[in-house]
Amino acid sequence: MIQTFQPDSPWLILAPHIKYPLRNGGDILLEKIAHYISYHVPHVILMGMDTIRRYEKGTVVEDIEFPNKHRDKHLASVQTLLFQGHYLERKFNTKLYTQRALYYLQKPDYKTVLYSYISTTFLQKYSSLRTDQFSIICTQNDEFKWFEDLQSPNLSVFTRLVAWQSYRWLKAWFADWQDNFLFLHVSSSDAKGFDRYFPQHSRLLMSVGADEEDIDCELTITNSSEQITLLFVGSLSTQMNYDALTCFAQKFYPVLHNRLGEALSIQIVGSSPSSLVQQLCSSMNWNLHANVSDTELRSLLQTASFSILPFNYATGAKLKLLKSLSNGLPYLATPHVVDPSDIVPVPCYVSNDPEGWAD
Repeated sequence: MIQTFQPDSPWLILAPHIKYPLRNGGDILLEKIAHYISYHVPHVILMGMDTIRRYEKGTVVEDIEFPNKHRDKHLASVQTLLFQGHYLERKFNTKLYTQRALYYLQKPDYKTVLYSYISTTFLQKYSSLRTDQFSIICTQNDEFKWFEDLQSPNLSVFTRLVAWQSYRWLKAWFADWQDNFLFLHVSSSDAKGFDRYFPQHSRLLMSVGADEEDIDCELTITNSSEQITLLFVGSLSTQMNYDALTCFAQKFYPVLHNRLGEALSIQIVGSSPSSLVQQLCSSMNWNLHANVSDTELRSLLQTASFSILPFNYATGAKLKLLKSLSNGLPYLATPHVVDPSDIVPVPCYVSNDPEGWAD
């Protein structure tokens, strides 16, 4: 049973995926929640992968680092199959993270706990039973669709097995635990995705946004005779972003390069690029900017012609798009990211047609 929200209680936010500097949309989202919620409660503790931050009235008043890393994705995948678990739970909930999280979970002060991702609630398994906590899950995306997409025949048998097991774990988890949590969904499509299987789950729609940047610019149309710089920003260790870059390389880039020639420049920016991303960028002669500072990212955003979102599948809300607009940078996107029926500001463009992107 979901407990009553207690505004006089500080919040604990468990987000083991968070790594600094923030480049992944989910990392940015949870940090912003901690920042703004701290204006309305005594304080907020945000636990990332290796950092514990205390927020008071929008300010970080304490920043503690501890030695921890995510499990290697191959080890996490093997453990998912061996223990019939969930990939994100095996990847993020390490022994060191669990020990630190339990210290806060068991403190009586924290009567509101926000778990980022459903799999993070697995930490409760190691905690003494609390009947006084208001428990929330920020789902971040439609996990059912996410793992369904990862069972595509185009991916390896091993990847499909891990996705199938994670999908199976989700259904079993919902059957047992859904009544104990309030779910925050970042888009209406995500909420409908969960409703396909569990229409009775308690949920709220939490539309995401981006902070307005303090810059003097507006969306501008680049002169076709000038250098055309296309920018991709995001976590470079995730399968979805790698698949998006592969889609761009195979479908969009050949047409763009043929039409624009040497005037075309591709900049790939993000955290922890996988070996596959590095190989792709090298083979395509794209410029890879790994783990850049906020200052460097801001400069790249302000000197680009368009941001690109070449996703052939997507879940959740794309903070990449909002970040682009907040910097006055128009985007080129597929309909998987933006519904073409939505209002799309000129010169932003939404289409699966590479010739349209080039036009």
